[in-house]
Amino acid sequence: MQPWSITRELLRSLLMLVSALWICATLIATLVVTEETNEVYDNALEGTAKILATLVPLGHSPIDARTSLTLESLALSGERSEYISYQIRGADGVVRERSKNAPATAYPAPLMNGFANVGPNRYYTYVLGDGQSIQVAEEPHERREALLTLLASFLLPLLALILVGAIVVWRTVRRVSQPIRFLAENIGRRSGQDLSPLNVQEAPEELKPIVLDTNRLLRRLKRALEAERAFSANWAHELRNPVAAARAQAELVVGALASSPHHARAELVLSAMQDLSGRIERLLQKSRADAGPAVGAAPSDLISVAELVIDGYYYLPSKKRIEFDDGGHMTMPVAIEQDGLAIVLQNLIDNAIAYSNESSTIRVWIAEGPTIHIANDGPVVPADELINIRYRFQRGSGSMAPGFGLGLSIVQQILRRSGGSFELRSPASGCRDGFEAIVKLLSPSEQR
Repeated sequence: MQPWSITRELLRSLLMLVSALWICATLIATLVVTEETNEVYDNALEGTAKILATLVPLGHSPIDARTSLTLESLALSGERSEYISYQIRGADGVVRERSKNAPATAYPAPLMNGFANVGPNRYYTYVLGDGQSIQVAEEPHERREALLTLLASFLLPLLALILVGAIVVWRTVRRVSQPIRFLAENIGRRSGQDLSPLNVQEAPEELKPIVLDTNRLLRRLKRALEAERAFSANWAHELRNPVAAARAQAELVVGALASSPHHARAELVLSAMQDLSGRIERLLQKSRADAGPAVGAAPSDLISVAELVIDGYYYLPSKKRIEFDDGGHMTMPVAIEQDGLAIVLQNLIDNAIAYSNESSTIRVWIAEGPTIHIANDGPVVPADELINIRYRFQRGSGSMAPGFGLGLSIVQQILRRSGGSFELRSPASGCRDGFEAIVKLLSPSEQR
């Protein structure tokens, strides 16, 4: 089913209206002109008969050759000889004289004053005082041609009018509806973070109620999102210190019960506290990402931030380790705020550690672009899952590693706000297995 279009409906309605009005006007004009044309042609027939009557001798005197020639020249001069003929008939009805294009037999019209239509021809009969009659006949094609020419002179401009009207209406509707397209494009270009009001002053009067209602909706939505973010951030901040204290106490309990039969239960409590602490940390990162830490901030140094984040993993609880290659660069300025960049690198390194094999090495290296690569030697991730795991609460199928499915969505949100992007590959570049994240950032000179 073809979608409904304002432009198409206006174009169709206006063209149908103009066409209908023009056709009605053409029919009315044709009727009027037909009546006037018939009157003109009838006057011509009557006038021809009366002119001939002045030359016909009264009584039964014969028509001499000179009179006959005069009749021919006066009555049938010019183009009229093609469609007008005449017969002069005596009182007995016998044809005494006729034009060259008249039949030898008498006309079928009655010998009575006035007009008569017999067959396709029209006749006019003029009865003289001595009983003689003059009959003038007209063939029908001349009137038909005149009326068809008249009708064509009305209908042909209609076709041109429809074509020109369609172009004018289409261009006019496109121009008038341009503010609607601009409004739709303005709304369509916005991300979920841009809830600023639309410009009411630039909208035409007909669209201002829609723009005002949209702005009211954006304000309500912004207040709701701010309340949700504030609640999440406040809740995470309020729980962070008590959970950290409870985790420390759980670690002490685990150490104290090392030789006790309750040691296993204590470790379960500690694991639960660590899991809760990780969730709180992700919520704090999510609130920072929603608040936009990467927007309007001063550039940071990718090398120094990466080294600082990697130093935090110096004492890993497993045999895994991290190798860092700065690519021979002393510094590499990037257009992203330090906290946002640290959150991005921390989440990607956490992801690489969680999904790598035991006793493996996490490789982190800097490349031109500016670009940073983070790779592990874990299992291969299917191509369809590489797309899904970017979104919140999405994890790889069959994964037993701890996590909440928020890390990569936080990375994507921060990078999108800073103008950067990241790519996921599996297997890693130059390997048969593993997983690789490639973060592409903007340099300060590229930042708008």
